[in-house]
Amino acid sequence: MLGENNYEIEVDVSEADIAKIKINDPAAITLDAFGESEAVGQRIKIKKHTFEVIGVMKERGTVAFQDYDDQILLPIKTMQKLIAGVNHLGLIRAKVDDENNIQRAINDVEITLRERHDITDMSGASDDFTVRSAAEALDVITTVTDALRYFLAAMAALSLLVGGIGIMNIMLVSVTERTREIGLRKAVGATYSDIMLQFLIEAVLITVAGGITGVIFGAAISYLISVGASSYGLDWRFSIPPKALIISLSFSAFFGILFGVYPARRAARLNPIEALQARE
Repeated sequence: MLGENNYEIEVDVSEADIAKIKINDPAAITLDAFGESEAVGQRIKIKKHTFEVIGVMKERGTVAFQDYDDQILLPIKTMQKLIAGVNHLGLIRAKVDDENNIQRAINDVEITLRERHDITDMSGASDDFTVRSAAEALDVITTVTDALRYFLAAMAALSLLVGGIGIMNIMLVSVTERTREIGLRKAVGATYSDIMLQFLIEAVLITVAGGITGVIFGAAISYLISVGASSYGLDWRFSIPPKALIISLSFSAFFGILFGVYPARRAARLNPIEALQARE
């Protein structure tokens, strides 16, 4: 049940009911389990036990992949005796009055738990529990996300390299197949820079077309991820910054120029007489 003043809930609920119950703002209570009725005062049954809702918590949203609006809070003894069937706690969350006291609070908790668990080794080697602060958890998440970021950057660099080599090979094949065309253009007055510019533009068009295709696929995947995340209660909004589009297409054009220079130079340096005599 929910305590209206202290916001506690004494409830036992089946898994199906838990999935339906949402704890929203008391001013606009709409719990799926009760339809349009006010939640406070309603009775719900969990397993074989019936409980009454005595309060509703204010809406908090999703924090760190946990939806705080989809929870029921129980008194410890109720949970232990009627639901879990245990006499111990698996998790304790504590709030520190000041961030400067976090380490002191951690030390105090460790000392208290060692005394309760009859652990005499104060070094921590024999601890059968773990005490962590939110900052430490954030550091772990940051380390993982940084490693993932570097991994994705390496994969992107490798993909660009492979794609660039592919573009260069395509352009070299194009130069070989169009040797007579190049010789004819040079014979009628095309300069070195004209041939260079022609093949560089072709290389850039190929890479930019690939970049646009990649942006479309990436946007589609991002949209599907946002839809899936939203269905789990996460605040994951679909957004494509214009800056990202400009940077991605600019990189595509840059790599087109970078890997198109060699084929373009090879085409521009062809001897017009030898090029015209080349076989089709």
